[in-house]
Amino acid sequence: MQSFQFDTNAVLKNRQEAGRFLSKKIKSILGSLSDAVIVALPPGGVPIAFEISEEFSAPLSILAARKIGAPSCPDLIIGAIAEEEHHTIDDVREN
Repeated sequence: MQSFQFDTNAVLKNRQEAGRFLSKKIKSILGSLSDAVIVALPPGGVPIAFEISEEFSAPLSILAARKIGAPSCPDLIIGAIAEEEHHTIDDVREN
């Protein structure tokens, strides 16, 4: 898989602009995304993914997920659970 670099000092106005920027980068590497489905995680990923799906005329799917915080530190995210009982847990051990 090819990677790309961009100016890390670039300032983007909003997530829509970030989506347009990212879709141009993807297009410059891959050309087209035939048979692709763009998947977004709300809330922040939706406006970005929308712009990408528009650029490639690809369907947009929303994946609702809920973060799971560590028991002693809820701000430390150790996993997530999504629709249809799909889940991911990091192997984090508390001391």
